[in-house]
Amino acid sequence: MKEDTIDALAQSGLEEVWVGAESASQKILDAMDKGTQVSEIYEATRLLKQKKIKVAFFCNLVI
Repeated sequence: MKEDTIDALAQSGLEEVWVGAESASQKILDAMDKGTQVSEIYEATRLLKQKKIKVAFFCNLVI
């Protein structure tokens, strides 16, 4: 998520967002072809929390 998008969401009154992170492991994200970097998940979380938006995650659990 880009900072200007997060700003717009916060201004609209958004209180909570669910992020499809799937995993905190770069190896797993790469294997899933997510096209996402773990650092991007952390940065989006930081920016969302900075705007007082609650963050929840969808994650895959492999047993």
